[in-house]
Amino acid sequence: MTSRPRRVGKFLLHTAAPFIPKSIGRLPYTAALKTLGTLLGQISTAGPPEIWPRNSYLSETFQPGRSDLDVTIWFPATPCPKQLRLVRKILEITRTAFPLLGEANSYEPSTTKTTAAFMNRFLLERDPKLAIKLGGAENKTPGNVAAAFLLRALDSDAGNLKNYPMSRREKWNRHLSAVGLQHLDFADPARIQDNIYNAVAEAVTGSPSSADARQTAVVLKKYFAAPYETQRNGFFGQQNELHFLLPHRYCYLPGVSPPQKEWQREVVLAQLAWEISGLLSQYLLFSNGFALLEHVDNLTKFAQAVTGNPLLEDGFRVLREKIQELVFA
Repeated sequence: MTSRPRRVGKFLLHTAAPFIPKSIGRLPYTAALKTLGTLLGQISTAGPPEIWPRNSYLSETFQPGRSDLDVTIWFPATPCPKQLRLVRKILEITRTAFPLLGEANSYEPSTTKTTAAFMNRFLLERDPKLAIKLGGAENKTPGNVAAAFLLRALDSDAGNLKNYPMSRREKWNRHLSAVGLQHLDFADPARIQDNIYNAVAEAVTGSPSSADARQTAVVLKKYFAAPYETQRNGFFGQQNELHFLLPHRYCYLPGVSPPQKEWQREVVLAQLAWEISGLLSQYLLFSNGFALLEHVDNLTKFAQAVTGNPLLEDGFRVLREKIQELVFA
């Protein structure tokens, strides 16, 4: 849950964003990075961790005040639970001082092989330094990785698309270009979201203008327009096949059947692979290990029910073992 001061701070930054020159707008981001680096420098695991920015901060789509500062933390060795508690506290303090600080991913050497095996290559392109550390994605990631990338981008950007659609045009054309889709014509502001839903549905189904693509666009629009309580409703997810599109949201659903269409199978494979690499980047900073274990167990059962893919099962096994090491340390 985002604190009230941070929500207010982010609102003010969003409001002022159109009037901030990029050269000036980068200053608080630079200060946040320097502050975080100085504070984390107190922690040593065979040396201090490395911290660097990723995602939109590194691209021409960066918008001061509206773009978050997403960071990567690289530990030279596995931190102990006491050190991780300090890292979480430092991140909390820094986010209070700098509301623009966004998601922090963290990595340590013992999980790099598994992370690289499941990392989505389109996501890795947005963190060039991590790509060097991991030696690149191993291209073993199963499924439709382009669809998974766009669905996750849509999931994380839904609020901005709803509130600031005009400001998201360049970002989304960059996403579409990255996966080989044509740029969209965003001349009509009222159609920006619909155009994006249609483009994502095309990537998901692999068949533009088909009945499947049209239905998927309708499902996505209905989901992202719904209140949070409705989104989390299991019946809503079951009826709209969102358990295949967004399995990380609906993996707890009982009695889920395997996908009937090949494009559904390809999407759910890539989404579950994303969840493995994503959780490997988050588990060190997650404070409730038992809740995380429950989520991994749900994902494992879901993967067995809908895919039976041994590569995924091995990934979830490694993930569970790493979380247990911390929980029971």
